[in-house]
Amino acid sequence: MALAAARSRAYTLLAAATAYPDEALWETLADGRFAAALAESMAEATGEPAVVAAPAGSLAELQAEYVAAFDLGRGGPGRSLHEGDHRPAETRPDLLVELAAFYRCFGLGTQHCTAGLDHLSVALEFMHFLAFHEAGGAAGSAPYRHAQRDFVARHLADWVPAVAAAHGESGFHGSVLAAAARLVAADAGRYETEPAAPGGVGAAG
Repeated sequence: MALAAARSRAYTLLAAATAYPDEALWETLADGRFAAALAESMAEATGEPAVVAAPAGSLAELQAEYVAAFDLGRGGPGRSLHEGDHRPAETRPDLLVELAAFYRCFGLGTQHCTAGLDHLSVALEFMHFLAFHEAGGAAGSAPYRHAQRDFVARHLADWVPAVAAAHGESGFHGSVLAAAARLVAADAGRYETEPAAPGGVGAAG
């Protein structure tokens, strides 16, 4: 279960770094805690530490960079952090319904999700939640493991590496996306060798 615990830590760090920057994130960036924690968890989860570029000189500058990269016109073609922008427009309603079903299946409410159900930060935090419960090692951890396999395949494996490639690895946000793409790719490769999950969404009942 050590791998699941490391993945859980990496996913929650990456979720925080792909959300709109706030004071809590900035404090961990400024004192080096974020970079150290991500390097350690990524090394355990993927076999290679993540190297995160130094952020902007202030929280305000980092927030401005985030808006310019992702929020102004959704960052341009291929650069949006919303999964729906990487799917055919007519499928977006069904996508949001499916994502909500994933979250509700594990008792997670969606009414306060201001970023959007299809935002990368929300998806990564969901993976943290699932991996955290898998790491608990209880007899009931199988649904969490199966849900991760399904969620990576259906909602992360194709578009996250593409977004990371579109941004490149330079700068703080580029290096964070590169780390997220590497973690997702590592999980996708690992799940390919595991049996398919029985049942429906997450096989949780």
